[in-house]
Amino acid sequence: MGKRKVKEYNAEFKTKVVLEVLKESQTQAEIASKYKIPSSTIPSWVKHFLGNAENVFKGRQLEKNHKEDIDKYGIPEIFNTDQGSQFTSDEFIKVLKSNGIKVSMDGVGRALDNIFIERYWKSFKYESVYLHNYFNVFDAKLKTSQYVTFYNSRRFHSSLDYKTPDQIYFANLPKTSQAMHNEFLEKKLS
Repeated sequence: MGKRKVKEYNAEFKTKVVLEVLKESQTQAEIASKYKIPSSTIPSWVKHFLGNAENVFKGRQLEKNHKEDIDKYGIPEIFNTDQGSQFTSDEFIKVLKSNGIKVSMDGVGRALDNIFIERYWKSFKYESVYLHNYFNVFDAKLKTSQYVTFYNSRRFHSSLDYKTPDQIYFANLPKTSQAMHNEFLEKKLS
């Protein structure tokens, strides 16, 4: 039997894939399918990319790479990240701020905060996105708004003793706020 040939990918292609992974707008499996690559290769590419990030952010190379990225992809409004060393270096922060990019960092030890939002997005995808066709941006916004309303005011949550988030939130408000909310809900649900 002959040996199985392993396909080689160039650095530019690997970087393109890793940047899409870091955007977190798609799962690694979706990205692997899109580029027709084995999903098992992506984690090692990300690890290698992040392991060498410090080298990218040194001296003039940083400015050169950043200018190329801005020319190629445009200037983002905000850059959110954890507090990993590759994102907290003075050089990196200076480049972002010099281009008018707002910097948002999760607090140290705040990894658990992601559990809640990740769970919400999983529910949103499985209970709404995968069940509907979005024909245009307006339709996507409308269906997203409808899901958020459903999630907060009609969907029961086992972790909340089978109550809705609205029930928990508004039960802890002063009585005048509760009365205003009850009136609002009556109008909204009728």
